[in-house]
Amino acid sequence: MRHYITFFAAMAVGLAANALPAATVETFTLTAEDGAEGDLLGQAVDVYGTTAIVGAAADDGGTGSAYLFDTETGQQITKLAIDDGLGSTYYGAAVAISETRAIVGSSNGGLTYLFDTSTLQQITALTETNGSYISSAQSIDIYKNIAIIGTPLASGTSSQSGAAYLFDVTTGEQISKLTADDGAYFDLFGGSVAISGDLAIVSAQADDDNGSNSGSAYIFDITTGQQITKLTADDGAANDYFGTDVAISDGYAVVSAYGTNGNMGTAYIFDIETGEQITKFSTTDGSYSVRDVIVTDTTLIVSGGNSVNLFDIATGEHLEKITHSGGYFGYSIALSGTTLIVGDPYTDYGTNNSGSAYIYDISNLTTVAPVPLPAGTWLLGSALGLGALARRRRG
Repeated sequence: MRHYITFFAAMAVGLAANALPAATVETFTLTAEDGAEGDLLGQAVDVYGTTAIVGAAADDGGTGSAYLFDTETGQQITKLAIDDGLGSTYYGAAVAISETRAIVGSSNGGLTYLFDTSTLQQITALTETNGSYISSAQSIDIYKNIAIIGTPLASGTSSQSGAAYLFDVTTGEQISKLTADDGAYFDLFGGSVAISGDLAIVSAQADDDNGSNSGSAYIFDITTGQQITKLTADDGAANDYFGTDVAISDGYAVVSAYGTNGNMGTAYIFDIETGEQITKFSTTDGSYSVRDVIVTDTTLIVSGGNSVNLFDIATGEHLEKITHSGGYFGYSIALSGTTLIVGDPYTDYGTNNSGSAYIYDISNLTTVAPVPLPAGTWLLGSALGLGALARRRRG
């Protein structure tokens, strides 16, 4: 997917199942028609409406690829091909999709491509206003006609401090370049990005404010390109990697920190109006772990350790735990409406580590009376209903 601590995360221990009512329904397993050993399909995923995009960055010996799927049938629509002769490496390491556009990023110096999902044609390889190609994209998100692309090894405030770029996906033109006001060498600013409304959030998981690799995240106004605030954990410490993943909604910003809680991870919830930490989600019994995050106005979704867990963000109640046999279920996650997509690049559908992704309908979660938990840290609780969901990419 995106993160520089990915391989540490992949070592997380599998989790035991909880006795929660199964309200989600697995509808389809997505696999590539030309899947082969080591493709790692599912390394990055996104979904919009009835179309999903799934990256397979190790396809063709590391050239990489990305596929579009119909979430109502489970059928492959197309394999997005690059036709500009510029070449790429690990194309499909980051993906995002909107109503008529898709963006596919490449790691290891590869380029970032914009596609028209109506015609299934490549539009362009994205470039900065100075003509330089956007390369080594680690994370991508799209909200309406604005895309944010994180490049944590780019030169921003200082050499290789990282940067994030805003693009108009209709025209393919750069809008602005986001950098941290206090950026420093190898902060990995841009390792994870998300956008909603007029705000964007960008992580810098190797920032050192609370010790080496303690991490941070930044909120930006996308209309001005200006930094609004910097987020750090109230209990931040060295090697927390706060900023492993980020998510944002109309009311909340969420930042995961995989290095916390004995490497089981923590999800920190912030009020986006004040920048204040509201609470955090973590486990005390090893029943779930936190790496990737999605947030809506009512719901937090976290993945890690071969499971995906849904929580009511206001009360901390645990809605459901989703598990699946495989190599690393939950390596990437994304949500559109009530359609959840979960990537597992290490499954063996036909060949070793060819990879797959799974589509879930989560519309059947029902509401019961909440039992609020103590403020400060939300722990594992009983079932609670799911409110209206908004779209948020994580992969």
